[in-house]
Amino acid sequence: MSFNIKRTILAIQNIIPAAIIGFSTMSSAATLPVLTSGAMKNSKDHELTQSIIPSITNTHMLGDALGIPLMALSLYVLQYHNMPEFSAYLTFAISYVLAKFAAAGIPGGTIIVMIPVLESSLQFTPEMSGIILMMYILFDPFCTAFNIFGNGLFPIVFEKIWQRLK
Repeated sequence: MSFNIKRTILAIQNIIPAAIIGFSTMSSAATLPVLTSGAMKNSKDHELTQSIIPSITNTHMLGDALGIPLMALSLYVLQYHNMPEFSAYLTFAISYVLAKFAAAGIPGGTIIVMIPVLESSLQFTPEMSGIILMMYILFDPFCTAFNIFGNGLFPIVFEKIWQRLK
C-alpha cells in the first residue's frame, strides 16, 4: 500500500465534479450524490464508502476548521498588533472545537455560531465580527470545496485502516 502519484491524481480527478458543485452551491449536502459516485470510483469497498460519505458530509468540515482560526488570528493581529496570549487562544480553540459540533453545514452557519466565541475569548469588537463574517462569506465557497475534497478522499484512508483492522 505505497503512495502512487497516478492513483492520487485519478482520485482527485474523481472528486473534482463534486468540488465544483460544492464551490458553486456552498453546500456539502448538495454534492452528496456526485461525491458518493466519485468516492466509489476511488474505492474497492463500495458498501463502506456508501456508509461513510453520508455520515461525514455535514460534520467533517476541514475547510472551516482551518479557515476560521486563520482568519480570526489574522484579524486579531491586525486589530491589536500582537499575537493573542496563549491562554486566550487556547480558550478560543477549545470553545471553537465544542461549538463546531453545534454548527450545521449550511452556508455561513459555522461563522454565525462562532461569533459569540470570538467575542468572548478573543475580545472581537462588533466591527471585527462584521469583518470576519464578510470574509467568511467570501471564502465559504473555497472552504466548502476543500471540505468536499477531504470528504471524498477520507474513505480511501479509512478503507486502508479498515482493511488492516480486519
